[in-house]
Amino acid sequence: MSKFGRFLVLLLAVGLMACGLDESSSGGVCQDTAARGAYPEGPYGIDAGDFLKDMTFQDSEGPDFTLESLHQDPAARLLLLSTGAGWCTACIEEQPQLEAWAARYKDKGLRVVMTVFEDALSQPATVDYAKKWKASNELTIPVLSDSGAQFSAYYDSSLAPMNMIVEACTMKIVKIVVGANPSAIESIIEAKLQ
Repeated sequence: MSKFGRFLVLLLAVGLMACGLDESSSGGVCQDTAARGAYPEGPYGIDAGDFLKDMTFQDSEGPDFTLESLHQDPAARLLLLSTGAGWCTACIEEQPQLEAWAARYKDKGLRVVMTVFEDALSQPATVDYAKKWKASNELTIPVLSDSGAQFSAYYDSSLAPMNMIVEACTMKIVKIVVGANPSAIESIIEAKLQ
């Protein structure tokens, strides 16, 4: 075998070993169920491919809720973070779909979280409002108060809802979908969780 042929074989072997070390497969989403390390240090950004910074929200059912808690869930592979407001008809209409996705894809590693940033009068959403949102929409998914509108840095909040798909093990943003587009969201979920 020529030097060039041996080089190609070596290059192929190194490439295969590198693939074996990758935590991801099936669409690029981590498959491991082992405990994860600390939340990624960044740098953080607001676009697809960027690391999502850790955020804290007020949970309608108990103590504060952090994105780090989703990152630390060893069974979570993909996150669907949805945000909306009480004045947003499309946000309200998508709630049954979010609940359905949470149930349908839970065993494959999808975690769905709803954050509410404003009530029907465009006032910051309180914990009580988030609790009412959860009850009136008959949700089992976490519903969080985002009274500081933290997700507004990622999209124009007047165009709500916003659905952000994030890889749980890396906390990298896969896609940000603004406005009601359930077929696009489900296509991404399906592709990532094959």
